[in-house]
Amino acid sequence: VFPDAGVVRTVKGGDGSVLFTDGQQGLLLREDGSVRYERPAPAGGRAAGPVRLLAEAAGFAARHGGWPRGARLLSLGKTDGEARFLFAPAFRGHPLIGVVGVGGSGYRPPLRVRVAASGGIRSYERFVPGAEPQPAASPVELRAEAALAAVDRGWSSLFGGKPAATVTDLFPVLAAWGDASGAGAPREWRPAWAVALDGSLAAVVDAATGRAARLAPDGGEAIP
Repeated sequence: VFPDAGVVRTVKGGDGSVLFTDGQQGLLLREDGSVRYERPAPAGGRAAGPVRLLAEAAGFAARHGGWPRGARLLSLGKTDGEARFLFAPAFRGHPLIGVVGVGGSGYRPPLRVRVAASGGIRSYERFVPGAEPQPAASPVELRAEAALAAVDRGWSSLFGGKPAATVTDLFPVLAAWGDASGAGAPREWRPAWAVALDGSLAAVVDAATGRAARLAPDGGEAIP
C-alpha cells in the first residue's frame, strides 16, 4: 500500500486503534478487527464504465486482505465523483451486513470499496470477525411490515431532517450489534431486516426486538 515504508508514521489512538500514514495515505486498524484505508482522490479524468470500476474494486480487495468466502455484491452506486461497492459474505444463505449501532464512525461494513469515477481507489473498508459467525438463536418475531413500521417510528432519530423516501427493497440479513464505544468484536449475529430507501441501503432492523440502526450512507443500489 505504501510505496516508501521509510516515511510511514504510526499513531496510536486512545481507543486502541493504530493509524499508519505517510502523509498522503492512511491505514487504520481497530481492535475489533476492522480495517480502513484511504488515499487522496486521483486527478479528474474521463469517467470509466461500471464494469471497469467493479473490476478495480474487486481486484484491490483480492490483493489486500483476500476475498471473504462466499462474498457477493450487495450494493452498488455511482455519483458524479465516485462509485461505491458493498460486498458481503453469506452464512447459511443470509448476508452478513456487518456491525451496526456502534459509536464513533458508526457502521462497520463487511467489505466496502470506493473508486473514483475515472478510476483509482479512494477508500477500502473491511471487517474481519476472526472466527466463523455463530448466529444467535433469537426468534424472528417481526414481519416485514413491522420492520418498516420501526423505521417509520424512528425516522427522526435515524435520518434527522431527511425527507420522506420510497422503500425500494427489504430483505433478511444477519447483523452484529456493537456497543456504545464501538470497541471489541461482536458477540453475536442476529437475524435482521435490511431496508433500502430510494435505491440505497439505509437501515437495519433487529428481527426480534425491532431495534433500528442507520447504515452509513453507501450511495448504493441494493441488489437482493
